[in-house]
Amino acid sequence: MSVKARVVSLLGGAAAALFAGFVMPAALAHAGNAGNGPYETCDGAVCLVMGDVNPATWTYSGFRPYSTDWKGDQAYNVEVTGADGSTTTAGNYAIKVEDYWSQYMSSSTYQYGAFTPSADGTGLDLGGFGDLTGTTVYSTTFGSFNQVTINDAANGATYWIVTTPSYVNTEVTMDGASQDYIQYAGAGAPTFLWNSLYDSGFVPVPDYLIPSDPWAGLDFDPSVYLSGAVAGL
Repeated sequence: MSVKARVVSLLGGAAAALFAGFVMPAALAHAGNAGNGPYETCDGAVCLVMGDVNPATWTYSGFRPYSTDWKGDQAYNVEVTGADGSTTTAGNYAIKVEDYWSQYMSSSTYQYGAFTPSADGTGLDLGGFGDLTGTTVYSTTFGSFNQVTINDAANGATYWIVTTPSYVNTEVTMDGASQDYIQYAGAGAPTFLWNSLYDSGFVPVPDYLIPSDPWAGLDFDPSVYLSGAVAGL
């Protein structure tokens, strides 16, 4: 084969690989990204731990490097650590996950489905991870602006948290009443804007209910595809 023909052939292969990387589903590659876990959030001795990834339960759509969108049904285990350091899997939640990313914004959505208890978990205190079926979590980021909404089915509360470089504002609504408090950057404590709740203190945000997710806010580097495609030129 002539040098010219070889170059044309290599360029054609590089273009094909690059195009495939931009537009083709990549469930197996997605599954490989989850290998650096564990991905978990904890409330004291109780943790929500992402289970094994089943590529068959995930779908991908998007056009790299402009956007990616992962949707999947993911099992998350509830693990309880005892005083002796041993860990028991109390059961798992089936959580519907969607992670969207573009060059301008990213978002993640989590919907807690049914809880399947394990035989070993009978009688265990699940702390903040009990009775979460129906809980939903939404997170949206634009640059340095982030908004999180948590609809907690366990206690009937709704949390809205807005984070900027200058402040974090939190509004909590439950039982027909609400409170709003803001903490400015550098301040030692938050300040109430209002509080009509029975509780006179600041209601903490159960941020452990936001599942740890390796694809949340995942950006895209075109060189991952381009470098390998042209390495043989």
